[in-house]
Amino acid sequence: MTKAQEIEILRDTVARLGATSYCGPWLADQLPSIESAITSDFAPECYAMSIREARIHCGQLLAEARAEIATMERVSAAQAKARFDAAEKEIARKVAGFREILRECMISL
Repeated sequence: MTKAQEIEILRDTVARLGATSYCGPWLADQLPSIESAITSDFAPECYAMSIREARIHCGQLLAEARAEIATMERVSAAQAKARFDAAEKEIARKVAGFREILRECMISL
């Protein structure tokens, strides 16, 4: 069987499965890569992940994303605390200033 014949079988299979089948949309999405690999003499294992490999890869991506989210949450919480603490200090400084002004006003009366 020639490469062209294999590609034709794949195209026909995608068409026969259609967009509403279980794996038709997936195969249609992968078809350009598969065709390119066939014409380039790459074995399927060089260009396509198995479902197991894809799940492992997705699990790794998800774990990395969760770790990044946790880091962002820690950093954001620390930044928010620092801003809150600074605001509290500024309020305390202004309250002390107002008290001093009030004290001076009371003395001058």
